[in-house]
Amino acid sequence: MLMTSNLNGKRNLGFSRMAGMHITAHSAMALALVIVGMIAGCDSGPNISKVMGKVTRGGEPLSEIRVRFMPDPDKREGGDQPVVGGLMSTGITNAQGEYDLTYASDPSKHGAELGWHKVVLEDLSLENNRDGKIPESRTNIEWVNPAKTPLSFEVTEGEQVIDIELNDLDPQDE
Repeated sequence: MLMTSNLNGKRNLGFSRMAGMHITAHSAMALALVIVGMIAGCDSGPNISKVMGKVTRGGEPLSEIRVRFMPDPDKREGGDQPVVGGLMSTGITNAQGEYDLTYASDPSKHGAELGWHKVVLEDLSLENNRDGKIPESRTNIEWVNPAKTPLSFEVTEGEQVIDIELNDLDPQDE
């Protein structure tokens, strides 16, 4: 690239004269940074689908259950090797047992990444106990551990309702 100087002592890039305009080196650098920023901004991140549902036991809604969808590395596309990565999504059930997932890296995004997820459940009522007695957990202790939880769901394109009935997972409690 040819570098020239104009009468004001400013350096111009040689190709700028061909286009009929004068571009200083600083202007060219600023333009390059804008273009790089636009290219980098084109990556909108992972595909997210809205996920909501209800957590129940024996048909009764459970409030204060933290629901976490964690991308399953064993089921992510990557050939023979598991693909590590992806961010979890979290929701907390309300009084009707309903949850709405929020994506970890951007709380304004509701849902979870597309693909298979291990789902863990944590009974928050144990933490919010005020009477001094620790109540018995309404969920199985193994459901808090991503390596042991029996819950696995695939998030696909489009809005999804994923209801979780705990008696289906733990029939001895019926």
